[in-house]
Amino acid sequence: MIAVGKTQAKKTRRAWEKERNRRRKRAKEQNPPFVLCAKTGKVRHKNADYAVKALARIVGRHPGRDRECRYYQCPHCRGYHLTSQLSWRKQK
Repeated sequence: MIAVGKTQAKKTRRAWEKERNRRRKRAKEQNPPFVLCAKTGKVRHKNADYAVKALARIVGRHPGRDRECRYYQCPHCRGYHLTSQLSWRKQK
């Protein structure tokens, strides 16, 4: 085992923490927190492209599972949400 002085260990730990914090910050910038629709409480996607990508991620991770299968535009927030309903039917 290699002996490391206290000063060297502190520097190594600080460098490691600095790198970890930098990576966390970059991840937050690239993946902002979810924005929820005020009316439905569902995750709001900016546009149809983002909704399609989110849907593809869910289907890819959990194949054969009855989860979200399509997206739709919300009349309340004008964003896009995912749903597990196969089709939309207007209620009479």
